[in-house]
Amino acid sequence: MSENNPERAWEIASASRVCFFRVGEHQFPMSAIVRKEEDAVYFLTEASSEKINEIERELTVQLSFSDQSSNSYLVVKGLATVVFDPVKAKDLWNQFASAFWDRPEDPRLRIIRVKPVSAEYWDGPGPFLAASKMLWAAIGGGKPDLGEHKKAAM
Repeated sequence: MSENNPERAWEIASASRVCFFRVGEHQFPMSAIVRKEEDAVYFLTEASSEKINEIERELTVQLSFSDQSSNSYLVVKGLATVVFDPVKAKDLWNQFASAFWDRPEDPRLRIIRVKPVSAEYWDGPGPFLAASKMLWAAIGGGKPDLGEHKKAAM
């Protein structure tokens, strides 16, 4: 990935079911719904959630993703908006949403849409290969090559 190509960032986000959503001084583990084709990451939340008040004061949020199976990590900076939209909620509805709300039209349901602005990721080899590289580096006295660290405009 070049410095201006966000493809790998979208791949890492898509591979991660849960991310840490940070707004203001608070972080929340949340289920991310990644829609690259819409240039958005969505979250479903309660209308009474403190996240809603925080977003109204500060639109800039940070999303932290981790795909441990590929040893890849991603931090996204983006702009958040909050809406009540039963049609979009139906489009985003999944099994996790069913655990919190009865239906997409629930008046307590809000959608947070994050438009990514920039991303920074660490893309390493899988855990087995990383362990092998560390072992060989320890034996050989060198430092292991554990992957790339890149930034991307989204």
